[in-house]
Amino acid sequence: MAFRMNDAAVRHGRALIDQGRYRINSNWRMAEPDAEQIRAFLTQAGDADAAPWFLAQDEAQPGAQGMKYPIGDFRSVHRSALQAARRQAEAQGEAEIAEAARELIDWIDHYNAC
Repeated sequence: MAFRMNDAAVRHGRALIDQGRYRINSNWRMAEPDAEQIRAFLTQAGDADAAPWFLAQDEAQPGAQGMKYPIGDFRSVHRSALQAARRQAEAQGEAEIAEAARELIDWIDHYNAC
């Protein structure tokens, strides 16, 4: 599979983090929207508004079906989602996507440094 980096997701993630709309200690397995919640969001928001919530697009699957590596729950960026995206991207050899996830993790950490 070939994934195309979604730069809009990085900009969107940074903007949300700047606004304080992020979660530090969530468990992504518990916080991740389920299939029904994702469908409802996509129906309401459409592909264009949903795309900034995903770090990549599978080039073989245009539109919502191909959106990969979520950054949050459609309300807030989750550090745990970014960690999961980074790990998955690294495992898939998607260095650019892994680096984007790391950048957003660092941006959250910047706001929470002592």
